[in-house]
Amino acid sequence: MYYSNTGRGEMIHIGLTILLWFTAGSGAIGHDIEVVWEKGYLHEDSSFHFGFGIDAGDLSGDEYRDIAVSFHYLDTVIEHRYVGGALIFLGGEVMDTLPDITIWTHEQVGGSPHILVMDINDDGVADLMAGNQGASKVVIYFGPLVDSQEVDAWMTDEELRTMGMGASLANAGDVNTDGWEDLIIGSPYSRYGDVGGAAYIYFGGPGFGSGEHDPDVIIAGHGGGFGWQVGGGGDFNADGFDDVIVGAAQVGVYIYFGGDPMDTVEDVTFYDEEAPFLGFNPIDLLAKENGAHAVFGSELWPGEGTTRPGKAYVLFGGKDYDNIPDLEIIGRTDSSYLTAIGGTVSTGDADHDGRDDFILGAPSEDRLVGDEWWEGAAYFYRGGNVIDDVFDGWLEGEVNEHVGCSFAPAGDFDDDGRSEFLVSNWSGVTLERVWLCKFTGSGVEEKEDIDKGLQLELSATVTREAVRFYYQKPLSKEASLTIYDVSGALVRRYRDLTESSVEWDLRDELGRKVPSGVYTARLDTGSGATARKVVVLR
Repeated sequence: MYYSNTGRGEMIHIGLTILLWFTAGSGAIGHDIEVVWEKGYLHEDSSFHFGFGIDAGDLSGDEYRDIAVSFHYLDTVIEHRYVGGALIFLGGEVMDTLPDITIWTHEQVGGSPHILVMDINDDGVADLMAGNQGASKVVIYFGPLVDSQEVDAWMTDEELRTMGMGASLANAGDVNTDGWEDLIIGSPYSRYGDVGGAAYIYFGGPGFGSGEHDPDVIIAGHGGGFGWQVGGGGDFNADGFDDVIVGAAQVGVYIYFGGDPMDTVEDVTFYDEEAPFLGFNPIDLLAKENGAHAVFGSELWPGEGTTRPGKAYVLFGGKDYDNIPDLEIIGRTDSSYLTAIGGTVSTGDADHDGRDDFILGAPSEDRLVGDEWWEGAAYFYRGGNVIDDVFDGWLEGEVNEHVGCSFAPAGDFDDDGRSEFLVSNWSGVTLERVWLCKFTGSGVEEKEDIDKGLQLELSATVTREAVRFYYQKPLSKEASLTIYDVSGALVRRYRDLTESSVEWDLRDELGRKVPSGVYTARLDTGSGATARKVVVLR
């Protein structure tokens, strides 16, 4: 597949509303991130919110990935009401920028529809889900989609109709290990006894049919907007069951372990009194072997004073998990509001290392470029067993762009093994855009010649002084140990490894001390190779 941004200045009609599409100038500059597809939209209604909800998957059943973008607007021609829907851009050998399918979700009460693309009924074609928290309802359209398709299935609670069901949606992964993906829905204003908010889990599979569905698991909340955000798709405690994460906008973040049956008692909780609204913006679990990572943040950190850099938190999962952050990422400026609106979201495996990566939004962050203020940024981080607080790529918004309002993993559009991801800028801008992005940083690529019998041990995985590498296999004079930085650039190389170990003094080839960061040591014998990570702290 290759991408085409043809169609500049196209005009289409939705009902009696005229939409003017733009593709001239991306409005965002990528640093180790390439914009491979982009759609811009200009509308007289500032609340149109093109790109509020974004996701991707094969919605047409042709084995090409498609892009879904939600919108809503005030219809003053036929009826004075807000209506919403999703525009579907079909993939193919050439992907253009004209919407191919329009799905009308339902009358929108209180904002644009949250959308999710997943194959809930396991028929091999992705389905489209749309949440309307104002109406306390989620509707599902089974793929393959057709223009103006009617609703196939839905979830609601008639007794709690104005209680916010559909405020958030996420693919929960397989929480009960029945082989099918499940759906989690947040409902921040539902009430069960004396507690407030809830998260509902619906089991997917071939038996998920048309009509209304009741939840299979109800997680009663803790108040404070519990269910405002939900996420899932990763096995945090490495027990074989996928887990879910739930945010309470005014309280904190909770992780619930999957199981068969799955209980509804929180297993991990996190709260930081200096981080107001910790569960207000999108949160996620990053899939990886040996325990998923949990990511979330607070745009208002540190809570007091006049500065608001914002902070993102990463909890490393695994058999020995805890609720102490393993990594904290602070916004680049005093007014970054890091994780605002767009939050912390998985991009999927964007660097082809078998682990999910993630992206953080800072749509309010501004930078003076010449005599103009450029606004918005999205910061990309490679996932893995070791993550540092230095971003590996970023998308820089130009004048009044507010890049970083929504994110979603998009899957592998061009079959190169790397997942693309979606970014939008729907909040407070004149020209609303959606970008399909690809991480292009080199990194240290995995090679097919990795020798599993070749051992490389470290005296320390985190160090301030030096680190010694031990190799147990007899090595020839052709063998080398090479240190790379996070971008893939060569830092130091050792040859003639005739001894059983070598010490790296944390200096580069010119004798300069290397800065803090994550480095990769690759041992190459000519007939095989292996690699390890080491974190340098200064």
